[in-house]
Amino acid sequence: DEHSSADILLRRNGHPSADLGSIASGHVVDQQQHRVARFAKLLDESVVDLDALRKLAWSGIPPDIRPECWKLLLGYMPPAKSRQAASMARKRAEYMEMVPQWYDVPNSERTEEELSALRQVQGDVPR
Repeated sequence: DEHSSADILLRRNGHPSADLGSIASGHVVDQQQHRVARFAKLLDESVVDLDALRKLAWSGIPPDIRPECWKLLLGYMPPAKSRQAASMARKRAEYMEMVPQWYDVPNSERTEEELSALRQVQGDVPR
């Protein structure tokens, strides 16, 4: 009867049919759920505590809330919930106004430096 010391330890501690893999994966899921809950609590506050968010984000941000967290951490979105919707609407409108100004420009009106940068971006983006 070959059992690892981890299996024996688990059985001694009340897990008679458990294996280390199922216990470990359950523990990881619990940790992930706890982390997501901590992020949700921070993001649900009327004013997001940016220092607490920064500390929590240091070891990674769950993918589903990554965009919102980065907008806050970079100062793009205000931490006060009451100002977020209006601020984001204003920023989107500003962006839509700038697109024609900077992107809908004929190449004949661009400098050689701009054309070079544009070629570089067009090559890098698909990668």
